[in-house]
Amino acid sequence: MTFIVSFTTILFTYIVAFPIGVYSATHQYSWTDHVLTLLGFLGLATPSFLLALVLLYLAKVYFGISIGGLMDPRYVNQPWSLPKAFSLAAHLWIPVVVIGTAERLA
Repeated sequence: MTFIVSFTTILFTYIVAFPIGVYSATHQYSWTDHVLTLLGFLGLATPSFLLALVLLYLAKVYFGISIGGLMDPRYVNQPWSLPKAFSLAAHLWIPVVVIGTAERLA
């Protein structure tokens, strides 16, 4: 599980960071560059635990995702199957976003 979370976080970081960096470098001082810079500063100012709590709340209220682990409780002791993999993918985005946004300091 640690490998899956770490690998997905690295992919998320690269998929988000490279396009933003290239765009900001090629469109310096544009209004979009200023908006992306503002979002970056907001990301630096937001504590990771607060972001995690907000995302857990949104996942539970708006998406109905159980927030107790990386998959639905009914799949915990089951062998790997396609529904279990989909459950993992549905639950994986919260830790990936929280850890991926915290990687800015590493």
